[in-house]
Amino acid sequence: MRAGLAVTAMALGLMPSAQACTLPAPGSLLTLAEAMSRALCHDPRTRQSSALLQAQAAREQLQQAARAPVLGARLDLGRQSGAWADATGRSRSIALELDWLLLDGGQREAAQDAARQQLIEAAASHDATVQTVLIETAEAHRTALDDSEGLRLWRDLELRLAELQRQSRLRNRRADGPDHADVIEARLALEQARLARLEAEEAVALAQGRLAWRLGAPAGTVWRLPPPSSETSPASSPGEVAQQMPQWLEAVEREHPELRAARARAAAAQAARVQSERAGRPSLSMSARIGAGRRDDPTLESGRLSGGARQAALTLSLPLLDGGAQAAQVRAARAEHEAALAALDSVRRDATLTAWEHLLVLRHADALRQAHADVLRTRRALLFTELGRHRDSDASATDLADAMLYETEARIALQRADSRVQLARWRLALAAGQRPQRPAIEPASAPAMAPLPPGADRTEPAPRPGGPCRLGAPPPREGWCVPR
Repeated sequence: MRAGLAVTAMALGLMPSAQACTLPAPGSLLTLAEAMSRALCHDPRTRQSSALLQAQAAREQLQQAARAPVLGARLDLGRQSGAWADATGRSRSIALELDWLLLDGGQREAAQDAARQQLIEAAASHDATVQTVLIETAEAHRTALDDSEGLRLWRDLELRLAELQRQSRLRNRRADGPDHADVIEARLALEQARLARLEAEEAVALAQGRLAWRLGAPAGTVWRLPPPSSETSPASSPGEVAQQMPQWLEAVEREHPELRAARARAAAAQAARVQSERAGRPSLSMSARIGAGRRDDPTLESGRLSGGARQAALTLSLPLLDGGAQAAQVRAARAEHEAALAALDSVRRDATLTAWEHLLVLRHADALRQAHADVLRTRRALLFTELGRHRDSDASATDLADAMLYETEARIALQRADSRVQLARWRLALAAGQRPQRPAIEPASAPAMAPLPPGADRTEPAPRPGGPCRLGAPPPREGWCVPR
């Protein structure tokens, strides 16, 4: 049975292979798929739930074995001596004993049904544990990835603002009327970027430590993470999500592991109630015994007594008085059944509400992502506009620093919006009994980096893509333009 469970789990992809359980070397690339496989190996909750599942499978086998007759052998070797002994000498006997419970009023069937439902509950609880580990690992990996990308952007911004401050000081020295406010504003922007970078470094250290802890590695272990996904296809249109919402909710109610476990607990409680109600019924059992033996007997001419024996019996047991114990057991079993049904309703409400929240996130995901993308394009257009104005001495360093800061914040916000949508997809898929598709968890190719602003010491403006470009109009898609 244990081997069968292992094979089934391997077929479902719930138990990674031994090779997948090996932790990668620190500093190597760690994809989300590898992190999930290693988390399933090293998380103690998965090992605990797997052990509980195997234990419950053994209990279910025990209930099945209770229906079969019990055959045993018995060997007796003895020696008697003394004044009070019936006879002095040795005795030897061997016997085969058969015991079989023929009828028990349906108690064994109810117990076996309860054990079967408890096995289903253990399997569903194991699935729920695996789901929790997968989601927590995905969140930890995605958080570490987002924080690492945010740290890279803040470091890049800090370098650009440091260059801007240097150019502002040089320009202020060459000017006839120095503008100290411009230099102070540039320094303030640099200090704000440095503060954001320090906070991002702390967030990255915490995120990487949490990820390492979930994989069973020391908290100081650091891995390289793949670049963020460059997925630009819409998650789902609002109309599609609205049409599919009833089907998704139905699938969640049918396949959610916590719901399946709650249904199995309710069924097991019902079987236990039936078993307690049948406990007062009469039972019929059969026993048989066949044996042979011999013993020393000095009173006999041969000095030894030997022979065989056969015995068969039918036993009818009928409980009469038990002081109300059986009635109390029935009341307790009925109350536990009612509690299990109430818990099932509670789990169903929570699971449906959570699935509805994930669907709502996906329903508005494309619009929210598009809004973040529009904000980023506008911020890029403003940034390159301010770069052109600053080169021509038409704009202060304050305006350019603010444009750099807003563009960086917009890029980070878009990255986190993508992560929120991806996590909502995974949660909904797992709640509906589906595993994340391989393309969804494999690292995507590196996205095209946003065009970096030209250095302040360049004599020629950066080239711009072709196409119409009007003042106040956002640039087309991921491009940028400097209105003139």
